[in-house]
Amino acid sequence: NYKGALSIKPADKIATDKLAKAEQLLASLNADKARMEAEFNRLLAAGDQNVSVQKYPEAIENFKSALVIKVGDKIATAKLANAEQLLAMLNANKAKQEAEFARLLAVGDENVTGKQYPEAIQNYKGALSIKPADKIATDKLAKAEQMLAAMNADKARLEAEFNKLLAAGDENVMGKQYPEAIQNYKGALTIKPADKIATDKLAKAEQLLAALNADKARQEAEFNRLLAAGDQNVSVQKYPEAIDNFKSALGIKAGDKIATSKLANAEKLLAQANADKARLEAEFNRLLASGDENVSVKKYSQAIDNFKGALTIKPGDKTAITKLADAEKLLAQANADKARQDTEFARLIAVGDENVVRQKYPDAISNFKGALTIKQGDQVATAKLANAEQLLAKLNADRAKLEDDFNRLLASGDVNVEAQKYPDGIVNFKDALKLKPNDPVALKKLSDAEKLLAQFNAEKQKKEAELRLLAEKQKRYQEAIVRADLLFAGKSWTESKTQYREAIRISENEKYPQERIVEIDSILAKIASDKLLAEKQAAEQRKLQGEDSYLKNMQTGDANFAKSLWTVAIFYYQEALKFKVSDKFAMDKIDNCNKMINSNITAERIQEYNSYVKHADDDMKTKQYSSARFYYGKASGILQWENYPKDQLKVVEKLISSSDINSIDAQYVDAIKKADDAVTQKNIAIARFYYQKAISLKPDEEYPKQQLKRLSSEK
Repeated sequence: NYKGALSIKPADKIATDKLAKAEQLLASLNADKARMEAEFNRLLAAGDQNVSVQKYPEAIENFKSALVIKVGDKIATAKLANAEQLLAMLNANKAKQEAEFARLLAVGDENVTGKQYPEAIQNYKGALSIKPADKIATDKLAKAEQMLAAMNADKARLEAEFNKLLAAGDENVMGKQYPEAIQNYKGALTIKPADKIATDKLAKAEQLLAALNADKARQEAEFNRLLAAGDQNVSVQKYPEAIDNFKSALGIKAGDKIATSKLANAEKLLAQANADKARLEAEFNRLLASGDENVSVKKYSQAIDNFKGALTIKPGDKTAITKLADAEKLLAQANADKARQDTEFARLIAVGDENVVRQKYPDAISNFKGALTIKQGDQVATAKLANAEQLLAKLNADRAKLEDDFNRLLASGDVNVEAQKYPDGIVNFKDALKLKPNDPVALKKLSDAEKLLAQFNAEKQKKEAELRLLAEKQKRYQEAIVRADLLFAGKSWTESKTQYREAIRISENEKYPQERIVEIDSILAKIASDKLLAEKQAAEQRKLQGEDSYLKNMQTGDANFAKSLWTVAIFYYQEALKFKVSDKFAMDKIDNCNKMINSNITAERIQEYNSYVKHADDDMKTKQYSSARFYYGKASGILQWENYPKDQLKVVEKLISSSDINSIDAQYVDAIKKADDAVTQKNIAIARFYYQKAISLKPDEEYPKQQLKRLSSEK
């Protein structure tokens, strides 16, 4: 202690005097019992050395030899008991470590199989902490690290390809190459399905392509309308109007070969029209004469054609009209005899046509065969019969194809829903319903997919809202930190501490303000300590002899307490009480040692306690409250009198029951609590049920999966 004080204040007179006096007292005390004490201490030291390197049989022999020199010596007795206890524990722990080593390798192998490479790496490192340089564990660790590196490389390659496709799509959009851009964006979506940026770019490219096609369609329709109007005018010999139509069409498609050809033809026909009037008159008279001749030989149909041809030359000519009427009368009379047959033939053809329209192809085939019994070899009836037979064959084939297409669309929809491509799945089910309207299976699948899409969109909106709240919280946290840092820089310790506490209230898991508060407490403690040291120096001078012995025994007791040597520590705390009778600090230390002894607390149990507390604290920082509750509970079960894990359990319960946890989180937390309680009560089947329920609610949470593995390994 005094040397430590001199390292702070070299050459300080008080500390130098105290050190010299202490060294004189020690030399005087040791002078009378040097030889025996030296041998006794050598044996104790040899025993301690052997304990430190876990040579417990040799240490036991050392302490037994020391007790020969000082029969009943408490220190040697305590050390002997401790060495014997450690020897027993070492033998027990070897089997336990071997089992833990095998378990970590098995869990690591399972994580490798499931491609959980970071977890597998931690498992293998844990195994190597038990057996450093073990070849099997070393090889497995190296292989897991290689697999993790390969997996990360694949992710990087896909990310690069995704960005490349987006860039190519953007370039094609700039160049109005919309079909190529659409293919680029669809390619990107095969790498990252439902990616919002790629989806938005695809939708925009499709809109631009549709707009471009619509403009082309309007111009194409107007162009075709003008050509059709021109053709109509040409057909009725309105050549000037036709010429205007074709010129307007060329205004839309300049140089179009078809429109140019039609314009040239119309202009040529207009020129010919004026020259052909005489020729048409001669043709008119010829057609009338041919008609009269055909009437005379009862070729009424040919005569009718002649008279109609004449009327196309001179529409409304009375002579041609009269001749046409007479020929038609004669034709009607000639056809009277076969009217009934023609009527029946026509009826059968009509009924057959109606049955074809209604897709009653067997009935239509029967109708057409009946018509052919009236007019054998009739080309129309023969053609209709062949068509009906082809349609019947095609209908049967189409029905099979429709069923295949329907089932394929349902299967594609199921695949898309399974991959959470709900819009694509909905399109599949709607297409299936076009094939089979009102099909109950397709309707049910469509309804389910639409519900899943709505749920997916709702969850997405919720996550976005949570991110906004987190950003606002981070902003308030940063403002509090800036205020606190300014006060800290100005050495306003109390005010600065208040601001750091405000930052912790906003974001309780941040380490920086907690470290700052510890630093401030250290500064305030040092200020108070310096003041107290100055006030107590005079008093300490008077109590030097007794205080020095008290502190030396307390320090030795603390050192043995840190090594979990409870009996040895009690001896030194009792020695300290000889110099400070009824000292509360020493009595509390003895009480703690007795608690450790009565609870059978070993160094390993202390290590377990510290491990559980650290694990729980880490889980609190990552908001894994159910896991934190489990580990705080484990820690509290070891040192039941310690307040820290109990206080933290209260904090965890408050966080778990807070109103901002949604219904799924509440169900998850409830399931975890019931499972943890079942583990505590050793109801393994109930615990396993509730951990599995928790996984079904939140498949990405690791805690219930780890607990299930732990339960399996503890069978």
